[in-house]
Amino acid sequence: MIDKEREIKVVSHPNCYFCGTKGEILYKDLEDRLFGVPGKWAFKRCPNIGCGLVWLDPMPLADQIPKLYEKYYTHKVDRLQPSFIVRLYERIREGILASSFGYDEATRSVFWRISGHILACIPFVKERIGGTIMWLEASQRGRFLDVGCGDGKLLQRMHNLGWNVEGIEPDNDAAEFVRSKFGLNVRGCNLEEAKYPDASFDVISMHHVIEHLADPVATLKECLRVLRQGGRLVLVTPNAVGSGIKRYGPDWRGLEPPRHLYLFTRRSIERSIRDAGFSLQSTRTLSRCAAQFWSNSDQIRHRLTSYDAKSGHPRPLRQKVTKVLCLIRRPVYQFLANILLLLNQQSGDEILLIAKKVGL
Repeated sequence: MIDKEREIKVVSHPNCYFCGTKGEILYKDLEDRLFGVPGKWAFKRCPNIGCGLVWLDPMPLADQIPKLYEKYYTHKVDRLQPSFIVRLYERIREGILASSFGYDEATRSVFWRISGHILACIPFVKERIGGTIMWLEASQRGRFLDVGCGDGKLLQRMHNLGWNVEGIEPDNDAAEFVRSKFGLNVRGCNLEEAKYPDASFDVISMHHVIEHLADPVATLKECLRVLRQGGRLVLVTPNAVGSGIKRYGPDWRGLEPPRHLYLFTRRSIERSIRDAGFSLQSTRTLSRCAAQFWSNSDQIRHRLTSYDAKSGHPRPLRQKVTKVLCLIRRPVYQFLANILLLLNQQSGDEILLIAKKVGL
């Protein structure tokens, strides 16, 4: 029996947010296998071939949204010391940032700059490193706003690379965590509540945020307002028709009911950008997180996770077996996803979209 205090109140959304077409059931009776939010959840898909939007129906009421994030990971404290592999990755990343993205301050080491230049010739390597800075080059530096900044790691990284950064994070605990840990300017509210002046920023980042929004176009219009002329929006979101969802179906990590309210195809995310008034620059799909997405999907499919009573975070059952399987499967999954992306440019688990504010 569901605790009445934890029960999520919902409202029906039978029709497509964009075109009004009546949705068709895609998946139903889904549970939150990540953070234990109670309830059974269903996704619908727009049958309009020019749209394909996927959405949660019924959808939590606006005042219920905070309940979905009570045990979310955004303010989890990471106390682990970086391993040798992590430190090696950081040196490689710094070399690629210096040699391929123009961040000379990332490293002064000639060895790592040369190594970075060589490794950046491998497309998937450069793509992954680019993702750690939202694919922004040093020549574009200015005022940077991260909407939904979570644990603040991206903000801190961009700050260290010479950007003037600010963050928006609706989770007040997470916002306070970032302020106390990094000393950065983060507001604990949504973008509309922040009420920034017009033309405040050169770049706005939305990394796995738009799928959480009850009114995506309204927030995108606010992004447009607070961007300067020529300013950029860089957005990443799960791909509702990628290889991951085709492989795992209702167990795909990218669904994440009930926190993901909308899941986009390239056509539907491009429509949202145009409806908001942006000029679309580019869209493409990415395979960079396939190892993580697919490994998590395996755990959901085989019910290998339970919940820690205190933190609410997933706790693997058969922990040793799971760790061994992950070590074996992850590189295989990543290699397979990279090959699939080479064969089909729409197959990535994520969509990367870059848009621009242009004069009227």
